[in-house]
Amino acid sequence: MPVVASIDTTQQIVTLVFAGETSFIEWQAVMDGVLSDLSYVASMCIISDRRAAENIPSTEHIRELVQYLKRHAESFAGCGIAIVAHSPVEYGMSRMAELLADGTGVRVRAFHEPESALSWLSDERHE
Repeated sequence: MPVVASIDTTQQIVTLVFAGETSFIEWQAVMDGVLSDLSYVASMCIISDRRAAENIPSTEHIRELVQYLKRHAESFAGCGIAIVAHSPVEYGMSRMAELLADGTGVRVRAFHEPESALSWLSDERHE
């Protein structure tokens, strides 16, 4: 599967790593697995590392993602979701997700580098 999740209970972070062609359906299946994992708690931060992804999410993909976040807002309320984009176009699409998620209770932010994303998540955790 081109989307792989790992849950670090010590650091309280979920890392999603994307490789190759990915779809919303694959992301949703992985997120359903994360949310049902007994080691996941709502206070965990999530970093979506898309640097090895080969496709750009479509507008429909972004809208479906935001709807998923709305449906599961209580599960994402503890921290934030950082998206590390692999290209300028994907960064723009990730910014769209950030803007559409505004008001859902889920904080989403787009980044170019994983270090900046992790720093933001650390700050979000301490808010």
